[in-house]
Amino acid sequence: TGRSRLLENNHVRFSVQQKGSSKIWTGIGFGIAEAYKAVRHQMFDMAFSLQEGQWRGEKVLSLIVKDVRPSNDQPV
Repeated sequence: TGRSRLLENNHVRFSVQQKGSSKIWTGIGFGIAEAYKAVRHQMFDMAFSLQEGQWRGEKVLSLIVKDVRPSNDQPV
């Protein structure tokens, strides 16, 4: 969504949206800044696990991003 950003210690804070969906997911990738830099200006695929947490008394799901790669589904 353009709101993902690099953090200290080679980490990345993600704000992503699946193609065709309006839902925006947030997450973090530990130690994957170089992989993110290679794909940040294009569509990309990501491997992740879900983590359940609490935010202001509400249950929320966030992504723990393991890796990213360029998507095979690039616009023409």
